[in-house]
Amino acid sequence: MIIESKNLRKLRYNKKLTQQEIADLLNISQPTYCSWETKDSDIKLENVIQLTKIFDVKIEELIPNNCNLETKHINNLLVNNDIEKNKDDIYTELILSLKEQIKLLQEIIMILQKHKENN
Repeated sequence: MIIESKNLRKLRYNKKLTQQEIADLLNISQPTYCSWETKDSDIKLENVIQLTKIFDVKIEELIPNNCNLETKHINNLLVNNDIEKNKDDIYTELILSLKEQIKLLQEIIMILQKHKENN
């Protein structure tokens, strides 16, 4: 899952925690955590969930608003006359995007169920 680096850094500053402290809480190295704050990074969903607990925020505050970006992209494809794509290509892109979102949601559900069972 992609997280937004600037949001992550801002949340850490607000909690007055060091990169090392958060890395320790996540059982990862400080350089790994540092890379998450340096550039938008792809990290495990489990780590994202742990970060939401550490910072006491909703998951939306850590991840870029991909759904809206994808929707805007699809809308641009549909209404922009400069783009030379036919309907089948657009529908295929839309279906693939939705399948990826469904897969992500299924992963979130599984992790949340595991957390619920463990607590």
